[in-house]
Amino acid sequence: ADIELIGALTELYIPVSNFLVYPFVGRIDYTPTFRPQEDEVAGILHVPFDEFLKPESLRYKDMHIGSGLRLIDVPYYHIQDRVVWGATAMMLSELLEVMPMDT
Repeated sequence: ADIELIGALTELYIPVSNFLVYPFVGRIDYTPTFRPQEDEVAGILHVPFDEFLKPESLRYKDMHIGSGLRLIDVPYYHIQDRVVWGATAMMLSELLEVMPMDT
């Protein structure tokens, strides 16, 4: 009940997991305590929204994924010496496109 719903982003199918994600954006007035599910995520990055707006944060590189597939010129965010790519980067990219910059 503490979350103010801002809106929904475009649903996104993730082939590698066979999941269909329905991303929503909301805001709260305090910093929540996160409890990561360790078999789902490697960790949690606490990143100010402005970090994603910096032009140097968005980069491109070739990547190899587990199946041996080589992906060419993949967009990713380089944040806190970490690579944020794939479905997460796609959702962030859409959010950056639709989010008013005065928010």
